[in-house]
Amino acid sequence: MIVTWEPVPPTDENGNITGYTVYYQAVSGHIVTKKEQMIKVNASLRRLEVSELEQHVTYNVSVSANTSVGEGPRSKGVLEKTAEASEY
Repeated sequence: MIVTWEPVPPTDENGNITGYTVYYQAVSGHIVTKKEQMIKVNASLRRLEVSELEQHVTYNVSVSANTSVGEGPRSKGVLEKTAEASEY
């Protein structure tokens, strides 16, 4: 799964952005089916490829920005379904 995001608008920044945290969790309807996972990335990145996900599963994905003070609020979650495995 490829996760992309826009930088925090300057008017919403609360200090210099030092990185981002990408959160993802498998869901089925409104039921959480797996423990939430997170990946921290460098502030210069706006794209992350998340691998080793289950096939044909829906994930709730959100992103937060981090500063030297701490972590900001998460983005609204986006639901994304992984593809089935290819036979080739």
